[in-house]
Amino acid sequence: MRKSFKPPKGFYLIITDEDRNEFCVEGPMDDDNGWNSRICKAQDAGRHIRCSAVLNPTRESAATTWQKRFGGKRVPPGSLV
Repeated sequence: MRKSFKPPKGFYLIITDEDRNEFCVEGPMDDDNGWNSRICKAQDAGRHIRCSAVLNPTRESAATTWQKRFGGKRVPPGSLV
């Protein structure tokens, strides 16, 4: 039996809006179920929204690492969904 993936405690969630080329960093958190539900609703409404769990020691390091690797404009937490 395969177990579902459980991210480790204290991870950050990067939410990206591919239409606007924007991203925000949520967290740290231990459970992303609420965010995943919001992401799915936004996708069902036709938005190109994605999320990725990342392990970084701080919100700033998560944002800096993401931006260097993928680009995009950083927006405040909670502003995409």
